[in-house]
Amino acid sequence: MRSPKQQSLFPELQEDIALSPKPVNVASVPQRSPFRYPGGKTWFVPVFRNWITNHYPKPGILIEPFAGGGIISLTALFENLASYVVMAEIDEEIASSVRLSFCMLYGIKKL
Repeated sequence: MRSPKQQSLFPELQEDIALSPKPVNVASVPQRSPFRYPGGKTWFVPVFRNWITNHYPKPGILIEPFAGGGIISLTALFENLASYVVMAEIDEEIASSVRLSFCMLYGIKKL
């Protein structure tokens, strides 16, 4: 005996569900940040890349609030999707770790 198909409460939204982004295998995204933790935005990189490449003119400055490991900002810089980035992070421990990592990786004396 087959179960009846469940009816949608909002049939007008069915098209949006069909067009929504598919889950991303984060292993397929270039890992530009040294940080891995729950809450990371690696899964969002393909969506961001698609959105920003279709944005005209190219943004001069990209501001990434809640930067964490900065994967969105780093992707924008590495792929020349924005000229400059500003990474904002309220958690001082994460911000300090990112600052120190960038200084060590890129020989930056002061951020």
